[in-house]
Order: sequence, then structure tokens, then C-alpha cells
Amino acid sequence: MEESHTAVNLAHQLEDTFDKWEIGGKIMTVVTDNARNAINAVQLLTNISETYDVTCAAHSIQLAVNNGLGRDEITTLIQLSSKMVGHFKHSNIAKHALTKMQEQLGLTQQSLIQSCKTRWNSVYMMLDRLYANRCAVTNVLADRNTTKYVSIAKKLEITESDWTKMETLVILLKPLQIVTTVFCAETHSSVSMVRPLLSKVIEKHLQLNKDDNEVVINFKQTVVSQLKERFKLNNLENIVSTRQVSSFFDPRYKELEHEEIDVRENIRSKVKNLLVEMNTPDNREETNVCVQKNKGALEFLYGDEVHDINDASTQYHSYLTEPQLIYDFDPFGWWKSHEKKYPLIAELAKKYLSIPATSVSSERCFSTAGNVVTSKRNCLAPENVNMLVFLYQNRNLRRPASVRRI
Repeated sequence: MEESHTAVNLAHQLEDTFDKWEIGGKIMTVVTDNARNAINAVQLLTNISETYDVTCAAHSIQLAVNNGLGRDEITTLIQLSSKMVGHFKHSNIAKHALTKMQEQLGLTQQSLIQSCKTRWNSVYMMLDRLYANRCAVTNVLADRNTTKYVSIAKKLEITESDWTKMETLVILLKPLQIVTTVFCAETHSSVSMVRPLLSKVIEKHLQLNKDDNEVVINFKQTVVSQLKERFKLNNLENIVSTRQVSSFFDPRYKELEHEEIDVRENIRSKVKNLLVEMNTPDNREETNVCVQKNKGALEFLYGDEVHDINDASTQYHSYLTEPQLIYDFDPFGWWKSHEKKYPLIAELAKKYLSIPATSVSSERCFSTAGNVVTSKRNCLAPENVNMLVFLYQNRNLRRPASVRRI
């Protein structure tokens, strides 16, 4: 895109792309990062069915975490940890000594990890790996045959108090790292998971305890406040969001236990309205055709005795009585086996559950493009690059070719 990345230009580019791929009327929503121009661009689109902005959950979590890590004493500890990791990264002698020390102490032989501002969870990974190798790095720095200059050892020295803070930070950051990883999964990660899982993280891991020190209290309060603001967990605007509706269609969260009681009713009312819109004669006929195609022999013979597929109200109330699934169950598999029982709800579930929790999949395309266009393949035509990236990203969808023997 040669033009400046304003909201208007981005919106035009997206609409042109939709038209080119002939998917203009099929777009449910667009997941963006937190850049204001991207969010505004989505609001300008006229051919998507949901106008609420759905921002990348992983990016929003990392912004909340970064605010929590902004306290001076935490920043100082992170910088010191980064210097220590840098020492072992840049000194072959120190790196070799660390490997030998890990072997002597019975630790897993693994390199330290350097934090990077553009890599999510990299601070957690750096601190976690460094703390796990605390004894090894301390022994190497104390060995004058390896670290010959006392001044270097003193500059890199981490006090007992700082090691304790590091351990605490690792414990605090771990659930946030895990939930980010879950949201970034290539498959089985839906926007329906975002509010339930974040509510659980806040409830189980970020509640204040009587033993919390000032640093922990500040971190928890800052991160919780940021998460509630960025994901609208307080429902201050009294608007039913795409994430909330999606959670209703997820059999693991359909009872909406993570929402306030009055909010649950608002979400259910929104779903009822969506079903009424779906239950128009045209939509009903289209749904009937889809279901008829998939009917088995016995279902065809029994006919209406099996179920009334056209009654939206019956489907809705029957779905409410279904037992809620456990958290590690596959919602997509559940809907595949219940699609005939709830054809109208299934149509809506497909739309809402198909929305990804993050924009990571699209960002991975840029990594793929970087691997396609290399110094030895820098003369590829743009259209060929696009096709190569497309084929690689969708390689798992390709059916194996059948070979017919003559």
C-alpha cells in the first residue's frame, strides 16, 4: 500500500480486497490491533455485519502487562536481568561455562532468553529462564577463572531481594502468558473465549492477598484496571458486544457465568433478536435446504417427529437446557454434531465462533512473506509472492491427490 495508512485509505484497501476475493457480503467483523487508524478503518467499512470493533486480545493483554511493569523498581530489575542475559549471549567463555555449570548442577542445558519489545511475553520468558538458572549464573559470575573482572561481576550482581522480586514476577506473569498463548493458537481459538478466560485470570490470579507487598499490589491493580478498560469487562456502555454474543454460542460458556446477571439477560435478548432476523422466510428456506442435504435416511423417514427445525423459539430454549461443556471440550465439534438439531442457532454460531481471538494469523503471513522473498529470490513478481504466501498458509487444507493406476 503506497498511500499513507490513514483510516480512509485502509478502509478503501480492505473493501477493494473484499471485492477482489468476492467476499464482500460474507465478512462478519475485522479483528485489528489497537492502532487507532486500524480501528477507525473498520468503523468506516459498510459491508460487514458487525460494526463493533474487535481488537486483538493478545495485543491488548500485552499493553496491560506493559503498564503493570512500568513501576521503576520493576523496570530496573528487568534492565538488570537483560544485561545479565546479554553478558552470557555475547561472551562465548561465559556461555560455555554456563553450559558446564548447568550440567554439574543437573539442570537442563538451555540458553538464556533475551527480552524483546516486539515479542509478546518475552519479559516473562527471560525472567522465567533466568530464575530457573539462578544457581548456575551466580556460580559462573563468582568464578574468577571465567569472570575475571570483579567490576563486571558486580555490575551484573542480582541481590537476594531482586531474586525474590523476580520469582514473584514470574508467578504473576505466568497466567497472562498462558492465556495469551491460548488466544494465539492457530486452531480452536475463538473470540468466545476472551471474556470468560480473562475473568477467570482476574478472579483466580490477580486478586489482592493479605501477604502482597506494594510492588505486587500495584502490578495487580494496574493490570486488572487495564484489562477491564480494554476489554470493557465492567459493561459501563451497556452495549452487548460481539465477544459476549460469541460466548453465548460457545457450549463451554453458554451460561455466561462470567457476566453480571443483568448483562446475561441483555446478551440473551440480543441473541433472540438475531434469531428473529434469521427466521425470515428467505433465511428459513435457505437453512432448510442446507439441513435437507445432510439428512440421513432415518431422519428423512421420521420427518417432523425428530424435531421442528423451523421453530427459532424452540431451538433457543432447547439450547439453553443443554448441559454446559467442560472448558477443554471442542465447541466446533459439538456444533458439528448438533447442527441438524439447532439449524438456525448453528448458522449464527458459525458466524460468531469463526471470529479469531487475535490478529496473529494475519501477522504470521508477514513472516511467511519474509521467508518467501529472500536475497536469492528478490525478483519475484508481486502477484507470485501473493500466491506463494496464500498456498503456504493454506497448505493444510489441500486434499491429497488421488493417483489412478492404469
